[in-house]
Amino acid sequence: MRVFPILGLLTMLLCPLVGAEDFCAVQVHVSDQAGNAARTQVQLFDAAENLVQGATTRDGSVEFCDFGFGTHTIRVGENGCFTTITSVRLVYSVPQDYRIVHGCPAPADAPRTISGSFPNDALGSRVLWTGEKYVPACRVYLRISSESGKKVGEAVATGEGLPNPISADVYGRIFFYMQSKSVTKISISAPGYAGESFNIDCRGDYTERATVLHASP
Repeated sequence: MRVFPILGLLTMLLCPLVGAEDFCAVQVHVSDQAGNAARTQVQLFDAAENLVQGATTRDGSVEFCDFGFGTHTIRVGENGCFTTITSVRLVYSVPQDYRIVHGCPAPADAPRTISGSFPNDALGSRVLWTGEKYVPACRVYLRISSESGKKVGEAVATGEGLPNPISADVYGRIFFYMQSKSVTKISISAPGYAGESFNIDCRGDYTERATVLHASP
């Protein structure tokens, strides 16, 4: 069993603020030893080994367009015959495409586990233009949902360090850059929900936060 990861790299000379961009995070394409599209189960597990999503391939393909923070594992196959892709992480606006040759029984030298780790620097230079000069930047990734778990695609982020409001995508994801080693107060609003405000402290290269909005009284 072989896997060929194809990552849609986002190459940047500098880091602009990012608005809503609907994209599908991961696609898995499975073929048999003869190169034909294979019909099999593909499952996505989180770091605690909880099943997040699962589907049977259609024309050899399955997609997982959205899932939570942290590293995940993809398991391809069924009836005790599996290929596992480890260290899969959603990277905003960067589709990841895995092409797997799967068959049972597999050749003796076929790998059963493959790393899907994404290089941390693949998003390009982390530099932000302030209007006066270039400064080091960190990436901020927010996930906005309701109390019931609904993804709030109508959410909008505003803040002291954001010159323009930034809208969520259809999955309630918001992504932007801010100056490294800075603290910015961010406010999240959406029609029908009470707003939420919090501070983002960019001490590292990457900051993630999940926010739950409560329905307006």
